[in-house]
Amino acid sequence: MNDGFEAALDDFKGEAKIWDGISDDLAKAAGAVSGLTLDSTAFKSGGDGAARSYESVRSAVEKLLRGGATETAGAAQALRQAKDLYQKEEDAILARANKLVGQLNLLGS
Repeated sequence: MNDGFEAALDDFKGEAKIWDGISDDLAKAAGAVSGLTLDSTAFKSGGDGAARSYESVRSAVEKLLRGGATETAGAAQALRQAKDLYQKEEDAILARANKLVGQLNLLGS
């Protein structure tokens, strides 16, 4: 395999690790947000209405963070799958080329 192609495949792996890290960070943030619940006694004015509004925003943020964690994990997985597919195809091409060279060598003998 040529060095340029190997480097590109390594880039896929590196990018996948970055996306995995982002996914982990988003999942941690979602976990932290999930514990930020407040009841109506936490609000001096507005009581139940303020608590419902707060919970609506808090749960929406948690949902977005969890969704982001899922999507970025999916991006990392897609990069790994693409890398594996490129590697498989490159290996197959190299095997066919080597077989052809072997056949040509036999013809030249």
